[in-house]
Amino acid sequence: MAILSDTTIFRAITGLSESDISDSEVLALQNYAQQLVLREISVSKIREEVNYIDEARQNKIDGSNTTFYVSVSNKGYYISDMDWDGDVTTSDVKVHVVYNQTETEYTVSSVSPAEGKIVLSTAPPTGSKVYITYNYTFVSVTPPDNLLQLAVANLAAAFAYARLNTGKAKKMKFGNMQLERDLSAFDHYYMRYREIVSAIISKGIILSGQSTVSI
Repeated sequence: MAILSDTTIFRAITGLSESDISDSEVLALQNYAQQLVLREISVSKIREEVNYIDEARQNKIDGSNTTFYVSVSNKGYYISDMDWDGDVTTSDVKVHVVYNQTETEYTVSSVSPAEGKIVLSTAPPTGSKVYITYNYTFVSVTPPDNLLQLAVANLAAAFAYARLNTGKAKKMKFGNMQLERDLSAFDHYYMRYREIVSAIISKGIILSGQSTVSI
């Protein structure tokens, strides 16, 4: 699964046809853009120790509980992608349990990104410590938020125009006719990408209560 599974948005915002750039080339650019966007908007939590959050998210370590919530749950954040493939799966969360001075990696059986919830295949024993490594974002990756899709599409568009216009002359003359090529397309789409990423990050600032930012 990818943030953009086809070329619809890309072609809608650029007007580029398959004769200009093939679908396979667009998908490759979108995949690269997706990785860069996710790296930019993701926040990493390394070995976050599981603790009580509230009555609904007690995170009990009692030998029978297998459901745990990360610290950013119920705050408007989402568990995110750690391997940059555009999907949030059990491979994107690592859980280590320390018991009797021995550390063991536990199997994650499910992840609920919007709830900040993970379910383990077995319950950690009473008296152990549970540590979770994950990424979180301010917008949903699975399913992909519209802003996230637009960010990927615009960055891919910038890359596409950089490829199409590299080495091309700005002006060409054929007899009495002169053609002028617009070489500003990369800047246009890259700046649009920057604006969208800024809006995503601003949302995170608002959620954290650090500032009131107008998007």
